[in-house]
Amino acid sequence: MKLLLENWKRFLTEEDQERFSIENRLSTDEIEGVSRWAGIAGPFNHLGTGTMGAAYLAGDKVLKITRDMSEVKAAATIIGAEHPNIYKVSAVGSLPENKWAIITEYLPPATPEMRFAAKDMYTTIRSGGGLANRFFNWDGLDSLSPSEQKMISASISWAPPGLDKEMIKRHFHEIATALTFLLKSGVRFTDIKPSNILSKDGAAAVIDLGRSFVKRDVEIPEIRI
Repeated sequence: MKLLLENWKRFLTEEDQERFSIENRLSTDEIEGVSRWAGIAGPFNHLGTGTMGAAYLAGDKVLKITRDMSEVKAAATIIGAEHPNIYKVSAVGSLPENKWAIITEYLPPATPEMRFAAKDMYTTIRSGGGLANRFFNWDGLDSLSPSEQKMISASISWAPPGLDKEMIKRHFHEIATALTFLLKSGVRFTDIKPSNILSKDGAAAVIDLGRSFVKRDVEIPEIRI
């Protein structure tokens, strides 16, 4: 992990590092408040920045600062849930000025096979149709009709040379299993893309639940500053 961060920093200018730093997201009091609340301590190493937030590594935990209320509600819905194909959320709290903090476990990067499966599934979900709906009511590849199985096999056949097609098929199953679990928990998550998949004990795991549709209201505790 240290080597990964060092390599990432090589591509950032000092100006970029300042712009992505947690000090540019939170005040000193907010950083101290989040640290007490979550039981974590800096340094907070920047992992990535998206449209609505940024993620930082602190020890073996990830701190996500976001303005996406749908992500916050989805994360709060599955706090403490143990699932082999979903990152574990340990805490969610609110900060001033419409900011929220999410604490999750750290997971390593996805493999090329995981990323391909996520990209292909994203395309299928966006196109709609029966197969897309099956991803949210998953009962294994064997439960699909012959025509649906052919559709998945045809998609996998487009994988670049060198990728393990059987592993891609396995990761399809893992991601669909995660989507089904989330829906049964009250969260419909459709933003499946390579950047939202990481590796968990060798399996594909869904992270970053932004743009979710959450069926019920969730109370988010305030973080004392």
